[in-house]
Amino acid sequence: MSILHFDATLSDNQFGLPDPVVTKQGTGATGLDYQIVGTTVQTLILRLSPGQAVYTESGKIGWMSPNMGLDTGARGGIGGALKRMISGSSVFMVEYGAQEDEGTVAFT
Repeated sequence: MSILHFDATLSDNQFGLPDPVVTKQGTGATGLDYQIVGTTVQTLILRLSPGQAVYTESGKIGWMSPNMGLDTGARGGIGGALKRMISGSSVFMVEYGAQEDEGTVAFT
């Protein structure tokens, strides 16, 4: 398996720190390329092709490339929002999607 190169890598740092450790990478069952970086505090980096989207609770993003779009809403209707509220999760979900070219989004 070749190492994925994401635009949002930390390898060209200016602080003399070691490069982050890539603990796992590959392609998930849904076709998303992913990379898990770090050991103690991990970051999930996803590469999305145009038309692909990923949903998360609000406030979970670390960073994203400029061509990524986001949309916030209460997915799943009233029932889904109530289930998330009762379980202590955010009522709102955020959809991230690549607009025209491949995009990168990272969650910490």
